[in-house]
Amino acid sequence: GGYQIIQNEESLSLLDEVVSSGLAKYSGAKAFKYGAVVMIRAEVPTFSYDVAGDAIKTYMHLATSHDGSIATSILMSPQRLICQNLLNVNAKRAEMFSFKHTRNYRLKVDEAMQIFAKYRAAFQVQKDAFNRMASEEFSKLALESFLDELLGIKKGQDADNSTRVENQKEEMLVLA
Repeated sequence: GGYQIIQNEESLSLLDEVVSSGLAKYSGAKAFKYGAVVMIRAEVPTFSYDVAGDAIKTYMHLATSHDGSIATSILMSPQRLICQNLLNVNAKRAEMFSFKHTRNYRLKVDEAMQIFAKYRAAFQVQKDAFNRMASEEFSKLALESFLDELLGIKKGQDADNSTRVENQKEEMLVLA
């Protein structure tokens, strides 16, 4: 069918199923463009984890608009999206599920729940990769070589490195 107005309460209630199942808990809501774009956020503890003492929280964001700027969308992110710019950037690079404002958008809800299940597997792979990276240790020589490459530091007679870059490297070595 054609375009239909979907009220905030109806579109944002798509997260109610996830929250009522105990998989997530509401953690915030935002309105942008004087209310033309609204978003609700839920923390997903089952996808959150700890890597070497750093907590990585996962959030599910549901956004919709009344100005045609975005379709009703659900996206997962390790960031709390707090402004329109973060929403736009994450919407471009994250795997997102969108619903057009049409009569049959409710049929897509079941598909969204299936995608939620796929996220669980993807986040487990990510968690395992982060833990593997966190368990690797750099030798001082390997760390210096990595920082030289990262900061563009040249070695030898032709080296013309700024004092600022050399100081940045030293500060990073102190943190290691």
